[in-house]
Amino acid sequence: MHEPVWTQWPKFDKLAIGKAMQEFGKSGRWDMNYRRSEETEKAAEEVQKEIADFAGMEHCLLFDSGSSAISVSCEAVARARKGKSVELTPEDIFIVPSFTYRGTDAAVLKAGGSSAIVDVNEKTYTLDPNRVADVMNPRVLGVIPVAIFGLPADTEALLQVIKDASEKYGHKIFLISDNCQAPDATEEGRMAGANGDIVTLSLQQSKQLTAGAGGVILTNDDKLAEYSSDAYNKGRAGFEGDIGANTQGMNHRFHGAIVSIVSEQLKLFPKQIRNRTINMLYLSSLLWHEGALILPPFTPGCGLHIYALRVPPEIRDEFVRILKEEYKIPTVSPGYSQTLHQNPDLQNSRHIIYPCPVTEAIQESQVWFKHQLFLSENAQQGRRNMRYLANAILETLTRLLT
Repeated sequence: MHEPVWTQWPKFDKLAIGKAMQEFGKSGRWDMNYRRSEETEKAAEEVQKEIADFAGMEHCLLFDSGSSAISVSCEAVARARKGKSVELTPEDIFIVPSFTYRGTDAAVLKAGGSSAIVDVNEKTYTLDPNRVADVMNPRVLGVIPVAIFGLPADTEALLQVIKDASEKYGHKIFLISDNCQAPDATEEGRMAGANGDIVTLSLQQSKQLTAGAGGVILTNDDKLAEYSSDAYNKGRAGFEGDIGANTQGMNHRFHGAIVSIVSEQLKLFPKQIRNRTINMLYLSSLLWHEGALILPPFTPGCGLHIYALRVPPEIRDEFVRILKEEYKIPTVSPGYSQTLHQNPDLQNSRHIIYPCPVTEAIQESQVWFKHQLFLSENAQQGRRNMRYLANAILETLTRLLT
């Protein structure tokens, strides 16, 4: 069997990035007000429009991180419901899934709210609308589904739960989609989650659309866009608002270099999405017959941040070790060592933790393969890599179960 040629991440056009960074460096304006030339708009405004157009949404704001984007989103929806001068308090609850990175919960706490941690759906790995309905109460300000691994949440079902609860309690409850792992997930021709109130992204180094760092807020709501802008620029409206702050805000401003990098990466993104999807589907076709494996629940329109297989829990750790050490598969890992509801640091008054048996079952059996394994220079190389990976997985599974 041919030896695989794995793609290094990040994958980028060295000449294009080099030229863009050279222009940025020569400008002498290295903050978010960087312009490519005196005749052009601020580069950030141009790129924000490019991202909004890609997402099929009205407004886009760049941030210093995905976590900041989620935290500011929480502040923005609080202001939308409570008014300009009211801050979040621990009485304000955001419902989040247990099966997610700690950053989702940390962003809620940073904004001043509390988290209700609930279970995910076994078929989607995302926030279970039935569990959300079970724990809904008058203190809930927002629901934050996470598109884990690139798998979009069932936002239509969540929005119905939210609508029913909003009518019952007499106030609006917001949907903030954490798409930090799913900038490539789509629904009905738009970015997944666009039917909610806010979508957040991360541009961190490991993400499919990366600038090394940074975050994004996307929304179709003019007021939420305004409030988000105020909150991230020390309370000043827009990029160069009056230094006399309109409202309270922190410094979540991004470095100007992010603009130059993400603009170039966005040009490569559609082709990379197609490349990953083709190779991911081919790998699944090579593995689907093996009954001891549970394949990722990918559906049309899903993104791909992590290809998460599930194997019998008793062999998981040895399975990962063999793939890593003997077959030299890069990026393979056992995933989260613990999920939110298992974290002892979260056993406090700022968290309401519900039983999460589905999350536990996924966590103890998961094996991660990161998205860069599914990029290839051409179709032939991609199929060779996937055949090598499938052979390694099946041989290791047979060896451990025999």
